[in-house]
Amino acid sequence: MIGVLATSDIHVPRFASAFLASMETVRQEGAPDLLLIAGDLVSKGDPSALGSFLDQLRGFYAGPIVSCQGNEEYEERLDDIRAASAGQIEWLLDEVKVYEVNGFKLAVYGSKGALERPTFWQRTHTPNAWKARMAQISLMRSRLERLRETDAQLRVVLTHYSPTRATMVGEREKMWPEMGYPGFEEDMKQGGFDLWIHGHVHRGQLESVQVGSIVVYNVAFPARKRPVWVVRKARRAKGWVFGPLRGAMNCSAPAGTCLKGFCNASRS
Repeated sequence: MIGVLATSDIHVPRFASAFLASMETVRQEGAPDLLLIAGDLVSKGDPSALGSFLDQLRGFYAGPIVSCQGNEEYEERLDDIRAASAGQIEWLLDEVKVYEVNGFKLAVYGSKGALERPTFWQRTHTPNAWKARMAQISLMRSRLERLRETDAQLRVVLTHYSPTRATMVGEREKMWPEMGYPGFEEDMKQGGFDLWIHGHVHRGQLESVQVGSIVVYNVAFPARKRPVWVVRKARRAKGWVFGPLRGAMNCSAPAGTCLKGFCNASRS
C-alpha cells in the first residue's frame, strides 16, 4: 500500500507559505510515502530560499522527494539548485529510475518535457530552437520505451510541460502551443505506463483527464492550491486507485463536455 503526492510551480519563495499551510491539511489525511515535484520549485533560477523552505517542509513530510526540471530551473543555475537541495531532493533529468516504496516497485521518468512551439525567448535566444525541440521529443520517446521496459508495478511520467491540450483548458488558447506537446497523446494511447503528472499550467481548470488508459494530472500549485494525491494508499485487483478518494474510472462529466478522445471528468 502506498500514497503518492504530487505538486509543482511553488516558485519558492512566491508560494512557499501557502504550500506549507496546505501540507497541514495533507497531514490530517494521511502520511504520503513519496512526494513528486513537476518542476518550477524555484523562481527564476534563484535557489537562495530553497534550503529554508525544505527545512520547513520536513516538519510535515520526512520521506523521499523526486523532482524534474521546470522552465524556471534555468540550465545555467541548475548546478546551484541541485547543490541547495542536496540530500533532500533527487532530480531526474531525462532519467528513468525505479524506487522501492513499501514493498512496491515504482518507476519514474523525469523530464522537463517538450513544447509544441518553442517560446518567444527560446526562438530568439536559443540557436536551432526548433531542431532542439525535435531532439527532445525523440529523446523522450526513447525514455518512455525504457520506462515501459521496467519491471515496476507502477510506472509514472513526471514532466513540467503538459502532454495534452485537455489539461490546458482555462489558459489562453493561443498560448497552448507553449505549454506542452500534445503529440504525446499518441504515446499515451499506446499504453505501457500508468500516470503522467505535469505542472506549468497555472490556470488549468481540470485536475486530471484520461488519455487512452493513462491518467494525466495537472498538479500546478497555483491551479490546485494544494498538493494532489495521485495514488492513494490502496491497490485493487484490477489496478491502482488513482487520485483522492477515487474508486472507479466511471465518467462523471456532463454529456457533451468532453473533448474528442479525452474524458474530462474531474478526479477530485
